[in-house]
Amino acid sequence: MLCKTAEDCPKPADPRCGEAMCDAEVCRLALRERFPNQRAGDCVTLRCDEAGRVVAEADDGDVFNDGNECTIDACVQGVSVHRPRAAGNAEEGSGYCDGEGHLVGCLRDEDCGTPSYACSTSGTCVLEWCDNAIFDDASGETARDCGGRCQPCRAGQPCTADSDCIEGACGSDMLCKETSCRDGILNGAETDVDCGAPSCPACAASRRCDAHESCQSGVCADGRCRRPTCEDGVMNGNESGIDCGANCPTACPLFISGEET
Repeated sequence: MLCKTAEDCPKPADPRCGEAMCDAEVCRLALRERFPNQRAGDCVTLRCDEAGRVVAEADDGDVFNDGNECTIDACVQGVSVHRPRAAGNAEEGSGYCDGEGHLVGCLRDEDCGTPSYACSTSGTCVLEWCDNAIFDDASGETARDCGGRCQPCRAGQPCTADSDCIEGACGSDMLCKETSCRDGILNGAETDVDCGAPSCPACAASRRCDAHESCQSGVCADGRCRRPTCEDGVMNGNESGIDCGANCPTACPLFISGEET
């Protein structure tokens, strides 16, 4: 297409891809060699095609680290996966992997280091009588092999204090309560207090996370939710598109009935 200035030339479909130029009276697109707005760890790389459109491609090298030493992080055909490591010593030497993706304190009684302790079914070293399948109420258990100085009890089991319960909440009926997104306690699958679990709201900036989906901004890095920015590769904050519109320096492409204007 012939031109006199860049204003005579069609712009790239997405302004983040570059800009239109009039070169020797011929229109061309000056495209970025590398798309600038990438969300790290989403198993996807964005690039610009010849028309300046953003194209997403699976990138199995763009792996998200979930911060769990008992999982193997990977991308499979553009999808993030976290496979449990085999049961055994944790790589960082801070405990044991149970084979289901959880870091535990022991796998066998021998891991507890003394005959007076045993490895409970939850992978915690407890006093030997805490694992004898008997309700030792005289020793402080609130239910069989749990509560008191033993491992915490499951929801629905008797308790006398919050510390007797796995979820950290002993109800007024003296039974351990189910986890809740409104109990003010970090429990269940939550990544921070009352947020981050699939059934709970996403977490605000600076709170703990283990996946992008755990965060309101859609960006989790180094185990913390990040604030929205105009360079994070996600439509968040008050943006009207991905990293464009609102307070961002880049205007968003306009679409009418699916076609750009």
